[in-house]
Amino acid sequence: MTEPLAKILVVDDILANRKLAGKILAGEFEVDAVKSGEEALDFFTRKLPDLVLLDIYMEGMDGFEVLEKMKAQPETMDIPVIFLTADDDHEVETRGFKAGAVDFITKPFIAAILQQRVRRVVELFRLRHQLQQEVTAKTQKIQSLSMQIVQALVNTIEARGQSMNGHSLRVAKMAVEIAHRMRLTDDEQDVVFYMGLLHNIGRVAIPDEILQKKGPLTEAEQEILQQSTVIGGNILKDVTELPTLWQGAKYHEEHYDGSGYPDGLKGREIPLGARIIAAACAWDRLVSEEKLSNQHVRERLAEASGILFDPRVVDTLQQILAEH
Repeated sequence: MTEPLAKILVVDDILANRKLAGKILAGEFEVDAVKSGEEALDFFTRKLPDLVLLDIYMEGMDGFEVLEKMKAQPETMDIPVIFLTADDDHEVETRGFKAGAVDFITKPFIAAILQQRVRRVVELFRLRHQLQQEVTAKTQKIQSLSMQIVQALVNTIEARGQSMNGHSLRVAKMAVEIAHRMRLTDDEQDVVFYMGLLHNIGRVAIPDEILQKKGPLTEAEQEILQQSTVIGGNILKDVTELPTLWQGAKYHEEHYDGSGYPDGLKGREIPLGARIIAAACAWDRLVSEEKLSNQHVRERLAEASGILFDPRVVDTLQQILAEH
């Protein structure tokens, strides 16, 4: 059976932008358009879209106010929002991601980019919705019933980045071994495993030109890449059967000494699952990308213990490596 067309709502106070977006997306999506934030909120009382393209700067209620009101209502809080803006302002992007937007599209629209970004977000949130449905319906069979969906997400993540093949599964396996040796409960170990698989999920919203760039990133590009942790946390935050799953995606780049991102958390302020994922990620990078020997990996981890990583987690990881 053919899946119904995804419903897109375009909110922009400029008629030409509404018409252009509708023309670009017509055929592949069912598109509605309104000219103000007030009209958008009224629209939601009659029809709920699968995705909202929301202009930031409008007369009356601006995009941030609309998003805030959407997040406050159960009916609209999970609808993904892509902000539309003519600005190239990284502070605005950062504020938008923290408010809950999943992506930004600059105006004037480039047809291929608009189609690709909308398609990607719609597919991702449909997968997430399927995952939530499966988890809710079959709580006791969560691993067997959701694994194919999770694997689809993992494949989507890894297909977009360099040196990513198998990274998520390797991190998940090492992380759950660390969790087991640290005597976390079976349920906590399950969550850590899924954290490992999905810790990079926010990268689906990062432009390909950044993820696949071979040379060093500019400061601006690095800031955009770092927002993937916030995006990933937002994507996973409503998986209610695994209520701490989002913490791995959002906080695995935090450092034990407080020098990481996105929130500069320090020590045990960082959730334990995220501390485990951070060390497992570093281990995989040292082995798979830098091709270091077991001994050199252990030396590098020891140097970063208490600085980048939780010393207890590093000690446990060192025990595992010592046995191999």
